[in-house]
Amino acid sequence: MKLPWRRNEVSRGQALVEFAMVLPVLALLLVMAIDFGRVFYGWVALNNATRVGANYAASHADAWITPDSAQKQRERAAYLDEIINDAKAINCAPAPSATNIAAPAFTAADGVTAIAGIPPLGSQARVELNCVMSLITPLASNLLGGGVNLRAQSVFTVRSGAISGIPVGGVVPTPTATPTATATATATATSTASATATATPCPLPIANFNATPTTGGKPLTVQFTNTSQTFGCPVTGYVWDFGDGSPISTVQNPSHTYANSGQYDVSLTVTGPNGSNSLRSSGYVKVTGN
Repeated sequence: MKLPWRRNEVSRGQALVEFAMVLPVLALLLVMAIDFGRVFYGWVALNNATRVGANYAASHADAWITPDSAQKQRERAAYLDEIINDAKAINCAPAPSATNIAAPAFTAADGVTAIAGIPPLGSQARVELNCVMSLITPLASNLLGGGVNLRAQSVFTVRSGAISGIPVGGVVPTPTATPTATATATATATSTASATATATPCPLPIANFNATPTTGGKPLTVQFTNTSQTFGCPVTGYVWDFGDGSPISTVQNPSHTYANSGQYDVSLTVTGPNGSNSLRSSGYVKVTGN
């Protein structure tokens, strides 16, 4: 007959042995969960970087069209900087850099062709990024062959190109004068020339902007730059909403400081002679803690 306290000691001993056997498995599962969480975060960050690049390419589509110019070179460099700055937090290889980021691909909509080599409005700008995320768990690394291939792509509608055959930002043809001549019966002729020009109404502006930096620790001061298309028409107002509850700004290129950490939506409304157009970018500014 076993004494009660002896039975309790045996039970505790068995529990300790079982716990010691299960603990490595639990630790391995925990580390694997952290590993796959890192992969998911990397994929989300890579998608955000492609969105930033596609959005920029859609508003500067003619930067990749010949003939080349210094302005186009600056716009292509800014495209690379936009993606690289947004992808700094991605821990994968190769990290997006000026040497491995491909130029955006432009796909025309059905039935629409480029005018004077300029991608037409309504076509699509596509940006794709690829990298390999390394794993810290040996078991997961062995199961997946050493790492996880991440691939992300984003598509934005082109917002610079041509409207009705006229390149955006191009010169509208100047109206020409039509001469008319009348002769009198006395063989004296007089000629009159009249020229009529029909004013072309201004289209709605196409709101667009970029900013630098878009990520960083608090307090984060961000310089916003208006890149809206106005088709040569005057702008009667700008309205910026920085998404953090601060007062709106009516400056064309404002600077704003974010005091608290978080992700902030930014919107810009541009008003022209015949109406307004707005652009809202969700989670555009990301502020982290110190």
